[in-house]
Amino acid sequence: TNRGVKISTGLYVLRHTKSPAMLIEVGFVDDKDDADLYNKVGVNAICKAITEGILNSSVASTPAQTPTPAPKPASKPAAKPATSNPYRNGSTYTLKADALRVRTGAGTGYRTKAYNELSANAKKNAYGNGNLKKGTRVTCMSTKMIGNDIWMRIPSGWIAVRYSGKTYVG
Repeated sequence: TNRGVKISTGLYVLRHTKSPAMLIEVGFVDDKDDADLYNKVGVNAICKAITEGILNSSVASTPAQTPTPAPKPASKPAAKPATSNPYRNGSTYTLKADALRVRTGAGTGYRTKAYNELSANAKKNAYGNGNLKKGTRVTCMSTKMIGNDIWMRIPSGWIAVRYSGKTYVG
């Protein structure tokens, strides 16, 4: 059933974009019958219908091109597991990555903090979305290891300092 257009300014993804944006709900997939119908119609037909609705005109269907696979680069040695934590409480470190997210807890399962939730000092070194800029100096208040990943608590929240074999803070 078409429930019509709903206008909302309360959704984070719509409030925090610079371009005009909309969310399109193509269906409720909450049981096997819904999933079967979705798969029967197919993602290409759904995308074509959305495009035609936005443009208010018909668009030609073209079969998807199968890309030629790129040659595989020579394999790199696996990242060395973190066996110890080199970060010390009270020490200051520099962000080696740009747009590093600040979270409410240690791990990707925690919410990313907004700009207005950061400390005054962090705001001076953050983008409008709350992500910290490369080169920002942070003070380690505590750390937490989750598997081979290392998370650091700073005055504004938690940041990933080593995640999936990559180091973001030095």
